[in-house]
Amino acid sequence: MMNLQRMIKAAEWMLKIHETGDKFDLSQWKKPDDSNTTYSSMHKCGTSACFGGWLAVSPDFKKEGGEADIGGCPIFDNHEGYEALNSYFGFDEISNLADPWQAFVVYGKSSIYVTALDVAEKLLELVKAEVENG
Repeated sequence: MMNLQRMIKAAEWMLKIHETGDKFDLSQWKKPDDSNTTYSSMHKCGTSACFGGWLAVSPDFKKEGGEADIGGCPIFDNHEGYEALNSYFGFDEISNLADPWQAFVVYGKSSIYVTALDVAEKLLELVKAEVENG
């Protein structure tokens, strides 16, 4: 079952990433592939990350037991990467929001043009649809 609360919190986090001007790149968990595994260190160093990479360093994800590996890949409930996202949100298709190969299907544009704001809007669309359809 889709965890709506986590979806809303993730949308709020993506809005923060957008508003602070943090670099967003749907094609990599995190770039550069360095030891920055906290939001403050990534922000300070100008690190670029995708939806899953930024989510992995969010306070809510960490509070729920999630973490980021050194490459920025999210880890949750003994799952890594896309499977960790699916497990965290309780929704098997959520990984499509983080998959650069699905960008045209999900966002209607190339992955290089997808922003954190696009991800936030898509998350909120999914929440709205779930609430309306019960």
